[in-house]
Amino acid sequence: MTRCARCDWQPDRDADGTEREQQHAHALEAEHPLCSICARSLTKREGNTCERCISAAQTDLATVLHLYAWLPGSLGRPAGSSAYDQQRVSGTDEQPLLGGDALVLLAPGGMGVSVDAETTDDTPSADWTLCTWEDDWRNTRREPAAMDSGSRRQVVRAAAHYLERHTRWAANNHPAFAEYRTDLRLLVGALERATGRDTPTWRADVECSQCGARELQRDLTDAGFADRWSCRRCKQGYTWAEYLMACRAKVEDGRAVLSTAGWGTPKQVSAAVGIGVETVRKWAQRATTSSGGVTAACLVKTGELVVWYPEAEARATRRHRSVA
Repeated sequence: MTRCARCDWQPDRDADGTEREQQHAHALEAEHPLCSICARSLTKREGNTCERCISAAQTDLATVLHLYAWLPGSLGRPAGSSAYDQQRVSGTDEQPLLGGDALVLLAPGGMGVSVDAETTDDTPSADWTLCTWEDDWRNTRREPAAMDSGSRRQVVRAAAHYLERHTRWAANNHPAFAEYRTDLRLLVGALERATGRDTPTWRADVECSQCGARELQRDLTDAGFADRWSCRRCKQGYTWAEYLMACRAKVEDGRAVLSTAGWGTPKQVSAAVGIGVETVRKWAQRATTSSGGVTAACLVKTGELVVWYPEAEARATRRHRSVA
């Protein structure tokens, strides 16, 4: 259960709002801050970021340097051989880059742009990522700019060493430390894929009850997938019971959104009402051919099928009652 590290507060199971929402409200009211990255309650000895997230950022930075050293040996791999290379946007005239993502990661430029910005999902450059953050921290600390001398590998290592020395300062003083941590995780992922050192994981599109990130996963071990789920962002561990509670919270959130929006895709409605996706699609088909269906429509821009949620919910409720 979520608790405050500075007082005896704990969430009320009978109160409105999730545990995380109650925790944020308490943090604001009592001025008992939460970690800027994982939203864990901070002790009086901690600043803006918890020790676990500071340690994770330092580990990611060390991993970047380790994997960066392996990149030259990955240049000989055929372009498109890694899983990351295969995720290029389809329908483009662009040809695979000779050398693949390893060459991009070794290059001096290339920021990489998130798909969320409605642009390409390019591989970020290790040089650009680390040196940009070094420049930012130096500017914030009012220090001279870094001397750009030596090979690109030396520049990258110098930037990484500067960031490592000042990680704790940034964690407690820099307003964008959480963004820095995100960039490191993205860079580590790109390096793992480019060097063939990524580990298969089982991902779940479920929100972490601690930090809110949709990064729950089970890692593949020698004995199969791990028994416990964990959040890739904040490292919060989940037993099966806790994981199922997180899934239930997602379903309840989905119901609230659909109740407001009205329309939802068959997959969204299926998860909310507890009926199979194919059954929901059949309800939509019956609405266009005969009675006994659920009102459906197609989005003009995408042609995607959507279903009127209130009718689907009512029909699902009747079905559940008849089965019971």
